[in-house]
Parts: sequence; C-alpha cells; structure tokens
Amino acid sequence: MRARLDEASTTEIRQFLQRYAGTYQEDRLRADWLMLLGTRKDWTNFEQEYAAYRMRDDKELRCFAAVVELNKNVRAVPPATVEEVRGHWMGMRQADVGCTLAAEAMFQG
Repeated sequence: MRARLDEASTTEIRQFLQRYAGTYQEDRLRADWLMLLGTRKDWTNFEQEYAAYRMRDDKELRCFAAVVELNKNVRAVPPATVEEVRGHWMGMRQADVGCTLAAEAMFQG
C-alpha cells in the first residue's frame, strides 16, 4: 500500500488502516498518508486522520497540524504550539514543507 499511496483512493487507504487497526503498520502508513495530505494541503482529511495518529513522533506532521489550527483561527493557536513550531523551524538543518509552511503562516505578516 505504501508503494502506491499517491494513487490509492481515500477509501482504499482507510480500509487498510481499519484492517490493520492498532498495529505499527497502521500508524506508519497513517504517518506517510498524513505527510502526503499535508504536502497537498488537504486539511480536511489531514485533520480527520491526525486525530487517529498515535505515535506523534514526526515534527513535520506536528507542524502541519499547527497549520490546521491556524487555518481555523489564528488567535486560537496555543502559545505552546507557536513555540514548538518556532523551535522546529529554527532547528531545521534542511527546510521541510510542514514547518516552513507553519512558520510562514505564524511569523510573517
């Protein structure tokens, strides 16, 4: 499934996630899918799937989640989230899409 994540339908991916619910494979595929959804700026599906993401071990996905919060209401983003994004963005050795997008939204303008 991972090899053709770009081409798989949302239904097909969700069926895989349901079939392997509670497993490491489920959460790893969800992380890969979240990365794809964030890169595509598919915030509706990202928000829905992020709620089920258990490991929460990827800083770029946390930055994409901050973008979702910003899109809802920039004033409602908790200061801790702003500081987390700032820390990730300032600590990057190489730019990543999620934290760069979050930092631009939070700190420019």
